[in-house]
Amino acid sequence: MKPNLENRRARARYEKILEDGFNLFLKNGYKNTSLNDLVAQSGGSLSTIYKYFENKEGLFKAIALDGIENFKKDLEKKININENLSLEEFLFKFSEIYLSVVLSPKAISFHRLILSEGFNQENRSIGEMFSKESSSFLLTYLLEFLKKEPRMAKFNDDELEFFTITFIRTIREPYFTNMLVFSKSLKISQEEKTNHINKTIKMLLNGFLS
Repeated sequence: MKPNLENRRARARYEKILEDGFNLFLKNGYKNTSLNDLVAQSGGSLSTIYKYFENKEGLFKAIALDGIENFKKDLEKKININENLSLEEFLFKFSEIYLSVVLSPKAISFHRLILSEGFNQENRSIGEMFSKESSSFLLTYLLEFLKKEPRMAKFNDDELEFFTITFIRTIREPYFTNMLVFSKSLKISQEEKTNHINKTIKMLLNGFLS
């Protein structure tokens, strides 16, 4: 949860700490980044960082949650959940926005950083928190629309959740794994992305609704 930021200057300071911290973690890794590095980078004082985040882990978690919140705002700005969209149209619009975020270089680098910390027993809670928060938001958002879709009315909550998880994992592949694990650069044209999204939607809906 964000601290109570009493004025515009405090909000700007808080956001700068998040941005500079994000860039330092990407550059140096979690273990090799200190709060003193952040003070040197962004100015201010350690007391301000401790006030907002308590410690380095708190800062890292705040950065992860801020990224999820920004994605949520972007998604809600571009897709009105109450808009009169067909199931296919909604899934297509969601996929375009989701892929633009999850396949961005910064997102891949941050996922890689989260993944590396996930194997560190000392900081495992960071990876667990990020996975839980990001998955929870995506599931909730998609399920809200699916439950209003007439063709999905025959499925129970567990079945709809299964479809949602399958869709999210399928729509980003093979691009996400190739970039995250094998560090392959992504050069995907709009035509290829459109074909990939349409093909995935058609395949999953045909299998699920048949």
